[in-house]
Amino acid sequence: CWRPLPSVMADVMRVHLGYFLERMPDDFRPQKASMGNLLLAGGYLHFQRNFTPVLSLFSRLLQVRGVVLPIVNACLHLAAELADGSVLVGQHHFCRLTQPVRRLYLTVHEPGRTSTALTPCRPPLSATAATYLQSAGAICYPMGSFYTSVLSNLLPDGVGRAVAAARCPKIYIPNSGKDTEAQGLTLTAQVDMLLRHLQQDAPQAGPGDLLHAVLLDSRHGRYPGGIEWKELERRGIEVVDREMVCPDDPQHHDPERTSVALLELVEELRARERAPEAGTAAIPEEDA
Repeated sequence: CWRPLPSVMADVMRVHLGYFLERMPDDFRPQKASMGNLLLAGGYLHFQRNFTPVLSLFSRLLQVRGVVLPIVNACLHLAAELADGSVLVGQHHFCRLTQPVRRLYLTVHEPGRTSTALTPCRPPLSATAATYLQSAGAICYPMGSFYTSVLSNLLPDGVGRAVAAARCPKIYIPNSGKDTEAQGLTLTAQVDMLLRHLQQDAPQAGPGDLLHAVLLDSRHGRYPGGIEWKELERRGIEVVDREMVCPDDPQHHDPERTSVALLELVEELRARERAPEAGTAAIPEEDA
């Protein structure tokens, strides 16, 4: 495993895996675990449950082009109330949802605790993350596990208000292919849920304050329920079609094409915002 890696990187990874193995419960089965998650968990526990130094270290090690930050400075669990009234606690349960999710929230309750009482909580948005959101050139809700990777970041107190206040393009790139967490959710339903969670924190914000465009690939992408163009446009959300999904694998986006499409769309939306309203010309209906 380590031989192909540069020695410095391999040494750091071995040390962090050691941190995890020292604390690994006896009944833990790592066969299907993500190696990256084990390394991050090891560092997180080693640094007394402080995620920031671990993210900083691995960002430098992997030469990440950007800044990776935790959205909150808290140790919490993700929970969901399902359509039948049952409750799931813990991110690892979301890969096998049996019912649509009615409500998503954070809780201090720990899985396995004998008490059935759950305490929903809304920790404050990290001050550093808030600063980056306020100065963002664009905000992208990216592809990823819908509840645990995307919506979970919208739950802390202040996220919706920070997004609404940011004067920049806001774009959603939905998953292509199968997302086990989004079963039963059409693309339009995903957009509605995204907006609903943001508006819980920013009730005065309209859809136009929180989301401007959905960026997708109608040629190679596969979206649950199809692309409901008129439904999305009725909500004031533009649907932008670009080739981004791998032609031979609808489950994955091509990184370069997706990056180019996103940056081009950001520039288009910015230019449109800068252009004076009186200077725009209407396109004849037959040409449109």
